[in-house]
Amino acid sequence: MKPVKFRDGFSGQGGMDAQFLDSSSPVPFLKKRRFDPATGGQVVAHKRGDFLEVTRDAVLEDGFYSIGMIGEEKRVVGSASARGRFTDRGTFVSDEGLVEVERIRYYGLGLGLDTTAALLGTATDFDGKPCNAYKLQTYRTRNGRRFVPFYDFLAFAPFGYGTQFTFVPGEVYGPTGARRFQSAYAYQGLTEAGQHYHAFLRDDGDGRELGGTLHLPNQLASFPTVHRVSPGQYVMMGAYLRPHYSGSSVDAAACPGLTFQFSSDGGATWAEGASHELFSEFFDTVQPLPIAAYASMFNTAVNACGLYAAPLSAGRALAYAVVPYAPNPGVDFVLRAKVKLGIINASARTLFGTLTLFDGEVNAALAFWSGGCVGVAGGAVVVTRPLASVYTNIQNEPPVMLFTPDGVSVQMMPPGPQPNYRMGVVTAIAPGVLVAPMYDGAHSLYESRDRGASWRRRALLTDRADAPAPEVGTFQLQHFAALTFLRRNGQPAGGTPGTPWASDSRIAPPVL
Repeated sequence: MKPVKFRDGFSGQGGMDAQFLDSSSPVPFLKKRRFDPATGGQVVAHKRGDFLEVTRDAVLEDGFYSIGMIGEEKRVVGSASARGRFTDRGTFVSDEGLVEVERIRYYGLGLGLDTTAALLGTATDFDGKPCNAYKLQTYRTRNGRRFVPFYDFLAFAPFGYGTQFTFVPGEVYGPTGARRFQSAYAYQGLTEAGQHYHAFLRDDGDGRELGGTLHLPNQLASFPTVHRVSPGQYVMMGAYLRPHYSGSSVDAAACPGLTFQFSSDGGATWAEGASHELFSEFFDTVQPLPIAAYASMFNTAVNACGLYAAPLSAGRALAYAVVPYAPNPGVDFVLRAKVKLGIINASARTLFGTLTLFDGEVNAALAFWSGGCVGVAGGAVVVTRPLASVYTNIQNEPPVMLFTPDGVSVQMMPPGPQPNYRMGVVTAIAPGVLVAPMYDGAHSLYESRDRGASWRRRALLTDRADAPAPEVGTFQLQHFAALTFLRRNGQPAGGTPGTPWASDSRIAPPVL
């Protein structure tokens, strides 16, 4: 066995590769590259005639990030591979108004994004009420520390409320020869005539334009929620509130509470949903509530509505929803809520329910649902936070993952390895790989390759941050709680790593 020269430090795997090159072929000059999880670069084994050596290529830049408090300072840690040990990259920004940010969002093109909202003053709406006006400022980042101002836009909110918005990460959509990059915001707008509407702002990286969303005149449009079903296909759930003040010109009886609209051209145009059966309990019991004395109950129910989505196939997505309802409509002021699974069909513009996972108090339903869902190879993983005993103890219970290939059949996984307050956001970094930050004595990153059935430690985020403490109303890890995936091997990640086809029209979708 020939000796091996290690030019840039010892690598056991590199040495074995060099010996293999020497013994497996008489060719005098050979080379084998292998990813180096310790550095994020590559180990290269060389056969140079009678000599064997191992070198290392330059370390790749970080592509994975997480942020959290270490002592009194918020810091960002990064890694090129999300393996081994993350490196503390320094103080997270504190001078651009991003101090309340809990995670870096994925913009697209290998860049991160976050948004700030600054109250500018008020604007008068059609009902003569002063509505808060906000400047939403976007920032992009490549390294998780330096955030560069990108663009800003105005958002509004009905009288007495704050602004809410949804960001849709970047995608590539369109046919060959006409493909384009796009990310988007859905937010609360106000026309020059004072009409509230749900705005959809499209951004191609160079410029921005508003999509032609639908809106109801003389109604109080509140928060919009938008989800991508396939490249260029979206579903938008829009909330509408009843006036909580006297002397209003709003036709409260006509207020729908919720509307659903769909787009199949990247948000340029929108069409009304054909069916929203998934939310039937809401429309059957909340929307018809009497006008007098029920505005607060109605608005509470609207604000408790929630929708997550995970792509399943071209034009179809799993719906994971919170559906509030009144068990005794018009008799008392009791609200309950169901957590349901369903199917979103973008082509038919429908949302149909399939299974009810929970039925109980509204707060418990929101906690149960709060973990969201994520698309993976073959279906979707749903994160649930079951109510084992009482609502005030949910933080001490472990989450439970469900896998569904179609929104109908469900496989329940074993409870998660940590209680809710020590487990972060479950996301995907590949079609078969889920990840979640967890606290196991240090802030670590765990991975699952069997849809959440089992977990193993993948990397150390930091061992310098404080241990989390269980608090009532805290349903997940608070610091170093999310992994942001921007790049792999220096190349931009996709917007939906678990279902790459769902954010890139160059990739063929699965056929169910």
